[in-house]
Amino acid sequence: MSNFINSMTQLRTLDSLAKNKSFIHLLNPFTKLITTILVIYTIISFNKYEIAKQIPIFLYPLSIILISNIPIKTFFKRLLWIMPIVLVLLLILILDTYTQAKLFSFVISDILLLIISIIIKSILTTFAIMLLIATTEIERLAICFRKLYFPQILILQFLLTYRYFNLLIEEMRIVYAAHKLRSPKKSNIFKCFQGAILGQILVRSYMRAQNIYQAMRLRGFSGEFYTNKNFAFGLMDIMYLLFWSLFLFMIKYTDFMLAFVKALL
Repeated sequence: MSNFINSMTQLRTLDSLAKNKSFIHLLNPFTKLITTILVIYTIISFNKYEIAKQIPIFLYPLSIILISNIPIKTFFKRLLWIMPIVLVLLLILILDTYTQAKLFSFVISDILLLIISIIIKSILTTFAIMLLIATTEIERLAICFRKLYFPQILILQFLLTYRYFNLLIEEMRIVYAAHKLRSPKKSNIFKCFQGAILGQILVRSYMRAQNIYQAMRLRGFSGEFYTNKNFAFGLMDIMYLLFWSLFLFMIKYTDFMLAFVKALL
Protein backbone atom coordinates (compact mmCIF):
# COMPACT_ATOMS: atom_id res chain seq x y z
CA MET A 1 0.00 0.00 0.00
CA SER A 2 2.95 2.30 0.62
CA ASN A 3 3.90 2.07 -3.06
CA PHE A 4 0.34 3.00 -4.04
CA ILE A 5 0.37 6.02 -1.70
CA ASN A 6 3.75 7.13 -3.03
CA SER A 7 2.54 6.90 -6.62
CA MET A 8 -0.60 8.87 -5.71
CA THR A 9 1.51 11.49 -3.91
CA GLN A 10 3.61 11.96 -7.04
CA LEU A 11 0.52 13.40 -8.71
CA ARG A 12 1.06 16.52 -6.58
CA THR A 13 4.58 16.96 -7.89
CA LEU A 14 3.41 18.97 -10.89
CA ASP A 15 1.45 21.25 -8.58
CA SER A 16 4.56 21.93 -6.48
CA LEU A 17 6.67 22.52 -9.59
CA ALA A 18 4.18 25.18 -10.73
CA LYS A 19 5.23 27.35 -7.76
CA ASN A 20 8.77 27.86 -9.09
CA LYS A 21 9.93 31.30 -10.23
CA SER A 22 11.69 30.66 -13.53
CA PHE A 23 11.24 32.70 -16.71
CA ILE A 24 8.61 30.28 -18.02
CA HIS A 25 6.68 30.30 -14.74
CA LEU A 26 6.44 34.09 -14.73
CA LEU A 27 4.97 34.32 -18.22
CA ASN A 28 1.34 35.23 -18.75
CA PRO A 29 -0.76 32.04 -18.36
CA PHE A 30 -2.70 33.01 -21.50
CA THR A 31 0.58 32.95 -23.44
CA LYS A 32 1.42 29.43 -22.25
CA LEU A 33 -2.13 28.21 -22.85
CA ILE A 34 -2.21 29.54 -26.44
CA THR A 35 1.24 28.11 -27.14
CA THR A 36 0.20 24.70 -25.82
CA ILE A 37 -2.91 24.72 -28.01
CA LEU A 38 -0.81 25.61 -31.06
CA VAL A 39 1.67 22.84 -30.30
CA ILE A 40 -1.05 20.21 -29.86
CA TYR A 41 -2.86 21.38 -33.01
CA THR A 42 0.37 21.15 -35.01
CA ILE A 43 1.09 17.66 -33.67
CA ILE A 44 -2.31 16.20 -34.48
CA SER A 45 -2.40 17.86 -37.92
CA PHE A 46 0.41 15.65 -39.23
CA ASN A 47 -0.53 12.46 -41.03
CA LYS A 48 1.19 9.15 -40.37
CA TYR A 49 3.63 9.65 -43.24
CA GLU A 50 5.08 12.88 -41.78
CA ILE A 51 7.12 11.39 -38.96
CA ALA A 52 10.24 13.28 -39.96
CA LYS A 53 8.42 16.59 -39.52
CA GLN A 54 7.26 15.65 -36.01
CA ILE A 55 10.74 14.97 -34.63
CA PRO A 56 11.85 18.65 -34.41
CA ILE A 57 8.87 19.42 -32.14
CA PHE A 58 10.76 17.60 -29.37
CA LEU A 59 12.81 20.80 -29.14
CA TYR A 60 9.79 22.49 -27.55
CA PRO A 61 9.46 20.30 -24.42
CA LEU A 62 13.23 19.92 -24.04
CA SER A 63 13.84 23.68 -24.13
CA ILE A 64 10.98 24.40 -21.69
CA ILE A 65 12.27 21.74 -19.28
CA LEU A 66 15.78 23.19 -19.36
CA ILE A 67 14.69 26.80 -18.96
CA SER A 68 12.19 26.12 -16.16
CA ASN A 69 14.55 23.79 -14.22
CA ILE A 70 12.07 20.91 -14.15
CA PRO A 71 13.53 17.42 -13.54
CA ILE A 72 13.05 15.51 -16.77
CA LYS A 73 12.61 12.16 -15.00
CA THR A 74 9.36 13.49 -13.56
CA PHE A 75 7.85 13.49 -17.05
CA PHE A 76 9.24 10.15 -18.16
CA LYS A 77 7.60 8.43 -15.19
CA ARG A 78 4.24 9.89 -16.14
CA LEU A 79 4.58 8.82 -19.75
CA LEU A 80 3.96 5.27 -18.55
CA TRP A 81 0.42 6.30 -17.56
CA ILE A 82 -0.61 6.91 -21.18
CA MET A 83 0.88 3.71 -22.56
CA PRO A 84 -2.32 1.64 -22.02
CA ILE A 85 -4.33 4.22 -23.97
CA VAL A 86 -1.74 4.23 -26.75
CA LEU A 87 -1.83 0.43 -26.94
CA VAL A 88 -5.63 0.45 -27.24
CA LEU A 89 -5.43 2.99 -30.09
CA LEU A 90 -2.80 0.90 -31.82
CA LEU A 91 -4.93 -2.23 -31.57
CA ILE A 92 -7.86 -0.35 -33.11
CA LEU A 93 -5.81 1.17 -35.94
CA ILE A 94 -3.63 -1.87 -36.59
CA LEU A 95 -6.32 -3.18 -38.96
CA ASP A 96 -5.22 -0.63 -41.51
CA THR A 97 -4.33 -1.92 -44.98
CA TYR A 98 -0.81 -3.26 -45.24
CA THR A 99 1.26 -1.16 -47.60
CA GLN A 100 4.81 0.13 -47.70
CA ALA A 101 6.09 3.61 -47.11
CA LYS A 102 9.48 5.33 -47.13
CA LEU A 103 10.95 6.99 -44.03
CA PHE A 104 14.21 8.81 -44.83
CA SER A 105 16.09 6.08 -46.78
CA PHE A 106 14.30 3.09 -45.22
CA VAL A 107 11.33 1.23 -46.66
CA ILE A 108 9.02 0.10 -43.85
CA SER A 109 5.48 -1.21 -43.57
CA ASP A 110 2.52 1.13 -43.31
CA ILE A 111 1.47 -0.42 -40.00
CA LEU A 112 4.88 0.17 -38.43
CA LEU A 113 4.78 3.75 -39.66
CA LEU A 114 1.37 4.16 -38.03
CA ILE A 115 2.67 2.78 -34.71
CA ILE A 116 5.66 5.14 -34.70
CA SER A 117 3.46 8.13 -35.55
CA ILE A 118 0.96 7.43 -32.75
CA ILE A 119 3.71 6.94 -30.16
CA ILE A 120 5.42 10.21 -31.14
CA LYS A 121 2.15 12.15 -31.11
CA SER A 122 1.16 10.69 -27.74
CA ILE A 123 4.51 11.57 -26.16
CA LEU A 124 4.56 15.12 -27.56
CA THR A 125 0.94 15.83 -26.59
CA THR A 126 1.47 14.50 -23.06
CA PHE A 127 4.65 16.54 -22.70
CA ALA A 128 2.86 19.73 -23.82
CA ILE A 129 -0.02 19.29 -21.34
CA MET A 130 2.22 18.34 -18.43
CA LEU A 131 4.52 21.30 -19.09
CA LEU A 132 1.54 23.64 -19.01
CA ILE A 133 0.47 22.23 -15.61
CA ALA A 134 4.04 22.16 -14.25
CA THR A 135 4.70 25.81 -15.14
CA THR A 136 1.30 27.33 -14.32
CA GLU A 137 -0.57 27.17 -11.02
CA ILE A 138 -3.97 25.54 -11.22
CA GLU A 139 -5.74 28.69 -9.99
CA ARG A 140 -4.16 30.78 -12.75
CA LEU A 141 -5.30 28.26 -15.33
CA ALA A 142 -8.81 28.41 -13.91
CA ILE A 143 -8.78 32.21 -14.21
CA CYS A 144 -7.70 31.89 -17.86
CA PHE A 145 -10.54 29.50 -18.64
CA ARG A 146 -13.04 31.76 -16.88
CA LYS A 147 -11.89 34.82 -18.82
CA LEU A 148 -12.29 32.75 -21.99
CA TYR A 149 -15.95 32.26 -20.98
CA PHE A 150 -15.72 28.57 -20.16
CA PRO A 151 -18.80 27.39 -18.22
CA GLN A 152 -18.52 28.39 -14.59
CA ILE A 153 -19.80 25.05 -13.29
CA LEU A 154 -17.08 23.12 -15.17
CA ILE A 155 -14.30 25.31 -13.77
CA LEU A 156 -15.58 24.97 -10.20
CA GLN A 157 -15.98 21.21 -10.56
CA PHE A 158 -12.43 20.96 -11.86
CA LEU A 159 -10.95 23.08 -9.05
CA LEU A 160 -12.90 21.48 -6.21
CA THR A 161 -12.27 17.96 -7.52
CA TYR A 162 -8.57 18.72 -7.76
CA ARG A 163 -8.51 19.99 -4.17
CA TYR A 164 -10.62 17.09 -2.92
CA PHE A 165 -8.21 14.67 -4.54
CA ASN A 166 -5.38 16.24 -2.51
CA LEU A 167 -7.43 15.81 0.67
CA LEU A 168 -7.98 12.16 -0.21
CA ILE A 169 -4.24 11.60 -0.57
CA GLU A 170 -3.55 13.28 2.78
CA GLU A 171 -6.13 11.12 4.55
CA MET A 172 -4.62 8.00 2.99
CA ARG A 173 -1.22 8.96 4.31
CA ILE A 174 -2.62 9.62 7.81
CA VAL A 175 -4.48 6.30 7.99
CA TYR A 176 -1.51 4.35 6.66
CA ALA A 177 0.85 6.05 9.16
CA ALA A 178 -1.56 5.11 11.99
CA HIS A 179 -1.56 1.51 10.77
CA LYS A 180 2.26 1.41 10.71
CA LEU A 181 2.43 2.75 14.28
CA ARG A 182 0.03 0.10 15.55
CA SER A 183 1.48 -2.76 13.49
CA PRO A 184 5.12 -1.86 12.72
CA LYS A 185 6.04 -5.44 11.71
CA LYS A 186 3.28 -5.75 9.13
CA SER A 187 4.03 -4.11 5.80
CA ASN A 188 0.59 -4.72 4.29
CA ILE A 189 -2.94 -4.35 5.58
CA PHE A 190 -4.97 -7.55 5.89
CA LYS A 191 -7.57 -7.92 3.16
CA CYS A 192 -10.36 -8.30 5.73
CA PHE A 193 -9.62 -4.77 6.99
CA GLN A 194 -9.00 -3.04 3.66
CA GLY A 195 -12.69 -2.36 2.94
CA ALA A 196 -13.28 -0.78 6.35
CA ILE A 197 -10.12 1.33 6.09
CA LEU A 198 -11.05 2.50 2.59
CA GLY A 199 -14.51 3.51 3.83
CA GLN A 200 -12.94 5.38 6.74
CA ILE A 201 -10.63 7.25 4.39
CA LEU A 202 -13.53 8.30 2.14
CA VAL A 203 -15.64 9.43 5.11
CA ARG A 204 -12.78 11.42 6.67
CA SER A 205 -11.91 13.13 3.38
CA TYR A 206 -15.59 13.88 2.71
CA MET A 207 -15.98 15.45 6.17
CA ARG A 208 -12.91 17.62 5.60
CA ALA A 209 -14.23 18.68 2.21
CA GLN A 210 -17.55 19.60 3.82
CA ASN A 211 -15.75 21.73 6.42
CA ILE A 212 -13.86 23.52 3.65
CA TYR A 213 -17.09 24.13 1.74
CA GLN A 214 -18.80 25.53 4.84
CA ALA A 215 -15.84 27.84 5.41
CA MET A 216 -16.17 29.02 1.81
CA ARG A 217 -19.88 29.72 2.29
CA LEU A 218 -19.16 31.72 5.46
CA ARG A 219 -16.76 33.86 3.45
CA GLY A 220 -19.43 34.69 0.89
CA PHE A 221 -18.95 31.97 -1.72
CA SER A 222 -22.04 31.77 -3.96
CA GLY A 223 -20.84 29.61 -6.83
CA GLU A 224 -19.13 32.31 -8.90
CA PHE A 225 -15.36 32.28 -9.42
CA TYR A 226 -14.28 35.86 -8.64
CA THR A 227 -10.78 37.20 -9.10
CA ASN A 228 -9.08 40.57 -9.19
CA LYS A 229 -6.11 39.40 -11.24
CA ASN A 230 -5.63 40.91 -14.66
CA PHE A 231 -3.06 39.23 -16.88
CA ALA A 232 -1.56 41.81 -19.20
CA PHE A 233 0.58 40.78 -22.16
CA GLY A 234 4.15 42.02 -21.86
CA LEU A 235 6.98 42.17 -24.38
CA MET A 236 8.38 38.81 -23.28
CA ASP A 237 4.95 37.18 -23.70
CA ILE A 238 4.62 38.47 -27.24
CA MET A 239 8.17 37.41 -28.17
CA TYR A 240 7.62 33.95 -26.62
CA LEU A 241 4.37 33.42 -28.53
CA LEU A 242 5.80 34.72 -31.82
CA PHE A 243 8.91 32.55 -31.52
CA TRP A 244 7.03 29.29 -31.03
CA SER A 245 4.41 30.23 -33.63
CA LEU A 246 7.17 30.81 -36.20
CA PHE A 247 8.89 27.60 -35.15
CA LEU A 248 5.71 25.54 -35.60
CA PHE A 249 4.92 27.27 -38.91
CA MET A 250 8.36 26.37 -40.28
CA ILE A 251 7.91 22.74 -39.22
CA LYS A 252 4.44 22.45 -40.69
CA TYR A 253 4.68 24.35 -43.96
CA THR A 254 8.37 24.38 -44.92
CA ASP A 255 11.10 21.79 -45.48
CA PHE A 256 13.77 23.69 -43.55
CA MET A 257 13.43 21.67 -40.34
CA LEU A 258 13.10 18.43 -42.33
CA ALA A 259 16.38 19.15 -44.10
CA PHE A 260 17.99 19.91 -40.75
CA VAL A 261 16.87 16.57 -39.27
CA LYS A 262 18.09 14.68 -42.37
CA ALA A 263 21.46 16.37 -42.02
CA LEU A 264 21.72 15.20 -38.42
CA LEU A 265 20.81 11.63 -39.36
